[in-house]
Amino acid sequence: MTYAPIHIAAHWRTALALVLMIGTGLAYSYDLADGWSMTLHQIAGQALISLIAARLIARIIVKPRAKPTD
Repeated sequence: MTYAPIHIAAHWRTALALVLMIGTGLAYSYDLADGWSMTLHQIAGQALISLIAARLIARIIVKPRAKPTD
């Protein structure tokens, strides 16, 4: 199976948001940053929820292409 570029881009954006959430969550819990890290953590969480919903909708609408057989 090969995936559409929209699925690949959504995958990497989701991964980036997840890494951002982990980093800001750890920074806040270990007092490595001020309150801005919690704000960034919350924004990343909202973005992650939106990205996951968009990925699910795109997955339902756009089916993966079959690999060409040679």
